Amino acid sequence: MRILALIRTDFDEVTALGQLRQIFAENSFLPVDDPNETKGVLDSLLTDMSADDRHRFLRTLRHLAQEPNGGTVASISLLPEGHVLLRLRNSTLQKLVPGGHRLLETLMKEHGPKGSDELDLRRCEVRERGNREAFLYGYWRGGEASFARFLFAQRRAYFIVLLFSLGLMLEILFSFVDSTTSGGQLGLRLGAPMLVSSLVLILERLAQWRDQRTPRLRWSTFPNHDQNDPFELFPGDFSR
Repeated sequence: MRILALIRTDFDEVTALGQLRQIFAENSFLPVDDPNETKGVLDSLLTDMSADDRHRFLRTLRHLAQEPNGGTVASISLLPEGHVLLRLRNSTLQKLVPGGHRLLETLMKEHGPKGSDELDLRRCEVRERGNREAFLYGYWRGGEASFARFLFAQRRAYFIVLLFSLGLMLEILFSFVDSTTSGGQLGLRLGAPMLVSSLVLILERLAQWRDQRTPRLRWSTFPNHDQNDPFELFPGDFSR
């Protein structure tokens, strides 16, 4: 299993590599310096690569790292036009994703939008060994900034708002008119439950909106076709 993450950076190469190494170390991806360990990590990363892909990978490679606990190996490649390619590899998805997710989320929280805004996650994919097609796609998203748009993104929100408005109207109306009649008593009995239940639903959506506003790495089984396809920019570098 492997994660491929293509990142656009405004840092110069030296600064970008320094910042990435620091984030790697903070997330327990330790640098590999020993020749024997280096060979093992390289062999793991080079598996399934063609001769051309191997040459390109070795030419652009700037840093190797390994997570001692989970066994995930990782590399940093510097590509043209201010792009960085991160490769993370592990034999199992259960060991790959938690560490990879934590690493990418830390990186983007610190240097992505709403951070220093120096990095842009162009594409992130999870693939099976020997397969060029991804089955999970990662996106850095901050969620919907407008509560109104978030609320009305679901069709039931219109019913909730209608219920709230009707309950409020009944409460106000029968508070100022004679409510001793059967109609007034019915209006008061209906108004309060409608008002309270709809208010609870609105507050629940408010809590969901506040939670999803926080920038985070989100995963989907579908690619985002709104972004430029990095395969067109670096078809060889992103092939494995």
